Amino acid sequence: MTEALLSETEEPKVAPTSLRERNKQKKRVAIFDATRELLQGELYARMTMEAIAERAEVSVATVYKYFGTKDGLVIELVRGDMEEMLEEVGKIVADPPANLSDAMIALLERPNSMQVAKGQPRLVRHIFDKMWYQKGDLLNEFARWMTDRMKASIEALLADFQGRGMLERSLNTAALARIIYTLLDYNYIIFARGDFVSLEEMAELTNKQVRLLLDNWST
Repeated sequence: MTEALLSETEEPKVAPTSLRERNKQKKRVAIFDATRELLQGELYARMTMEAIAERAEVSVATVYKYFGTKDGLVIELVRGDMEEMLEEVGKIVADPPANLSDAMIALLERPNSMQVAKGQPRLVRHIFDKMWYQKGDLLNEFARWMTDRMKASIEALLADFQGRGMLERSLNTAALARIIYTLLDYNYIIFARGDFVSLEEMAELTNKQVRLLLDNWST
């Protein structure tokens, strides 16, 4: 009965829609790949939508249609990685190492290690340079989203250790989380400015700062 209700003109509609979606996804992937490749060799400010379209072998209109602006494109490029990173951070908060400093370092290193593993620390440098020095509305929104999620994860980890009696009860975990995030934030700014050679070098400094801060307050 259900099959009889489907007219002959209705059935072909499914395939073209599915095909359009597959083609759209292929174009998005090509645009993302082209953006990554271009950012390996030139500054964000010099990268144009026209160059991205040419590298991806799509029209400039297609790039604008899918992403609106260059900022929107780059945000979408890294959003998936950031969401994956935040999932990994959540796992650390749920099952942290026994030592507070070790746990916090593991949490803070997760963004760095994932970007290095994906082979795109240069891309990270460009993005954070843009976010801090040439902010636009989209990037402000994305930066706030990342900041809020990371601060919440840091505070949750501190609260967990405090609840288990492994961090001084008198400490305000929200304030301490802001301090720790500010350290990380500042080091990323330095990285974006080019003062660190690598993400690993930045992480080494962050680790020392975290241990200096937390070892004195752990019980």
